[in-house]
Amino acid sequence: PVAAVVEGHPAKYADLFRQVARMMERYSPALELFSIDEAFLDLTDTADRFGGPLAVAHALHRAVRTQLGLPCSIGLGPNKLLAKLASSMKKPNGITQIRAEDVVQVLEPLPVEELCGIGHAFQEALNAQGITTCGQLARVPPARLVAQFGSCAGTHLSRLASGIDDSPVVTAEEAPAAKSMGHLHTLSHDTSDPTVLQA
Repeated sequence: PVAAVVEGHPAKYADLFRQVARMMERYSPALELFSIDEAFLDLTDTADRFGGPLAVAHALHRAVRTQLGLPCSIGLGPNKLLAKLASSMKKPNGITQIRAEDVVQVLEPLPVEELCGIGHAFQEALNAQGITTCGQLARVPPARLVAQFGSCAGTHLSRLASGIDDSPVVTAEEAPAAKSMGHLHTLSHDTSDPTVLQA
């Protein structure tokens, strides 16, 4: 009864993020759009032209705030996994840098579920064994994780816990063609009526 109902405007959000993406492209052409409000920018070859990665982050943060009036969180890291983690540390409006030399210290106390790629099922399975932090997970022999979760998932978990991520930033031009498209629609009320669901 006291809820403040706010109408959503997906087209507006998409347009605003396109403007943010254009700001990001000023600093590097290696831009990967990750979702409607997330992106990865590879500054490896360009940051020095602008005073370094931290200077780029501050300039971008300032531009988004002054030109669009929006808060934003920026994460800097040696790879996409750590950059995404860093961006979540000072939401909704901060800048965080995880340097390569600080990875072990940052990950040691971090709950496993904080890492992108460790969902609820993995979290439950790990927690059931007393593994609650990335530091604990990093000390589990990879062979044990492979035996429990399979070769691909077990190896992936071991690498995540150590902050290892070799995935490149994939620009729109490099991305493979979409194989499917989805559209979500929330009904105004719960229903099991086949006619309504089919429609």
